[in-house]
Amino acid sequence: MKRIRTAFLLFFIALTTHAQTIVPADVDTYVTKVMRELNVPGAAVAIVKDDRVVYAKAFGVKELGKPEPVTTDTKFAIGSISKSFTTTLLGILVDEKKIDWDDHVSKYLPEYTMWDPWVTREQTVRDLLVHRAGLRPISGGTVWYGSDYSREEVLRRARFLEPVSSFRSVFSYQNVSYLAAGEVAHVAAGKTWDDQVRERIFVPLGMNHSTSGLPPMTSNVASPHSEIDGVLRTVPHRDYDNIAPAGSIYASVLDMAEYMRLHLNRGALQEKGVDKRIYSEAVARQLFSPQSLVSAPIPAPLPELAAFEPMFSAYGFGWFLRDVHGEKTIEHSGGVDGFS
Repeated sequence: MKRIRTAFLLFFIALTTHAQTIVPADVDTYVTKVMRELNVPGAAVAIVKDDRVVYAKAFGVKELGKPEPVTTDTKFAIGSISKSFTTTLLGILVDEKKIDWDDHVSKYLPEYTMWDPWVTREQTVRDLLVHRAGLRPISGGTVWYGSDYSREEVLRRARFLEPVSSFRSVFSYQNVSYLAAGEVAHVAAGKTWDDQVRERIFVPLGMNHSTSGLPPMTSNVASPHSEIDGVLRTVPHRDYDNIAPAGSIYASVLDMAEYMRLHLNRGALQEKGVDKRIYSEAVARQLFSPQSLVSAPIPAPLPELAAFEPMFSAYGFGWFLRDVHGEKTIEHSGGVDGFS
């Protein structure tokens, strides 16, 4: 049985300051074309420029075969974009001197042990955020994916994950370390990751249509869809609570536009013409600076993509960093069952 994530897209676009027009005239046509080509029943798009949301629009329906339309307040699962909420929260705690990026993880989570005792002893908060633990990509997926294990049990079972490379030598994208990072925040601040994300990020940004996990199904929430045996169908929402800091958040496109504004302003919010700091410039430099190489050397692109070959490809704290035509880009995708 073939299953492909197709269902819903949220597009968050930050136009560069030298863009000739604020909103291209053919955005609606382009989104509709992409939805048709990818067999997507519903989507939401926001464009941010010069600290303003200059375009926000919803397309299609929340569930195939039903009439309720997607709106700009419809909640979608954002998947791994949740990781940057975890790093933002940790940055706030760094500003408050409750943690340091280079603290040993064992200071907060003495029970979090790895296959190699040396790695257990040396692993830092920074290591948790940059995918260099030496594990397989998406390592631990068979532990947390579709299981009823708690967050604590998933972390306990990390000790049985045998490394496939040496510590800090290879970029290998995975989720268990981000769960550990969320638990570091929990211990350091004395509040759960969920409560802190809500209080320190959602509320100050006015993200009123966002949750740190599954939202009430009676609320304005999109249904997940997948192609199964070539037919697009709705599939159940999957609860990612046991890996929440890596991929559990649901949010609307307007809420995510506010989140984009925060990061484009490097941690500052404009309130009645006055800057309000959520995190410092020093934290911004850490979030958006290369922390580990994604690949070295960079693989040659397909011939039709040769013009987009980057000069560098790296990972910051919860963000992929590369260049396109000489412009630095900061991005992250997110995909869970039925959402992209």
